[in-house]
Amino acid sequence: MRLLQAGGRNPQALWPGASAPIARTTPIIRHPHGRTNARQFASPRYSPMTTTTSSDQHPQELSAKAVFLGDECIREPMHLFHLIEKGIPVKNAARALTALGLISNEQIVAKVLGMSSNTVRRAARDSQKVLSGYQSTCVWYFLDVLARAEEIIGPHQIAQRWITAPALGLDGYAPIDLLSNPFGYEIVSDFLTRLEYGVYQ
Repeated sequence: MRLLQAGGRNPQALWPGASAPIARTTPIIRHPHGRTNARQFASPRYSPMTTTTSSDQHPQELSAKAVFLGDECIREPMHLFHLIEKGIPVKNAARALTALGLISNEQIVAKVLGMSSNTVRRAARDSQKVLSGYQSTCVWYFLDVLARAEEIIGPHQIAQRWITAPALGLDGYAPIDLLSNPFGYEIVSDFLTRLEYGVYQ
């Protein structure tokens, strides 16, 4: 592995419309009503439980994961695990994607939920309808990676293009194609970490 110094590889060679990586603040858990978990994670790795506090982040992005979780106040990883395993209401997923302006993006909705936008909208009208544990996990992975991509790569729309575009560092796969299981999620997370710190293999 080698560390790219200033003036090294052009980020444009890695993804279209990229900006230089930016520094990020310590992530914390933030919720729609301003409740914040006091526990901060000391690990330099990005925690999948968190949203970020970057002032450069799109305001809709700050609440997308909180909207997905509804009124739940996550106090520890095991709480999040049980919530996802139980299944998140479809209406929460629809609201989160709507907040991001993605509910009509058929490519993203199909990849993340395995159904069309219209099907999601219809299902969201039934407050009792919940996603499977697998679907809930896929949505969480997507929201988490998108939030971090916006922080590292660039503005909201650039991050959305990045997550659906083939990436050289992912063997030509688009990041969204790898978010169907924990192994793919880990690969994308590691890739973002390398982009953030300018370290490539």
